[in-house]
Amino acid sequence: MKKALIEPRRDYPTGFRIAQVQGMTFPVASPLSWVDCGDDVTTDYAYDGSAFALPAPRPSQPTPSDHEFKWIVGQINVIRAALPSPLPAINIDGARREIG
Repeated sequence: MKKALIEPRRDYPTGFRIAQVQGMTFPVASPLSWVDCGDDVTTDYAYDGSAFALPAPRPSQPTPSDHEFKWIVGQINVIRAALPSPLPAINIDGARREIG
């Protein structure tokens, strides 16, 4: 049986984060603790203090269209032009060419 390393977290909906899942344990400091879990449990699961479950799917984040992206970059360039010092050109994640 696997063990899940549990960390209490106020910023998680269930109040706990699964930090690690493995077959062997090692000493941990409070407030971390090891909990028995099924072999199918991964760090993607949610833990509510007593049971593990797959979390509800998160809604996907909307991505801007090319038109919206160009508008946003245009607005950033307007702001950059108003600043006193030169700033580097904007290139986001290498997938988009520089616009401006």
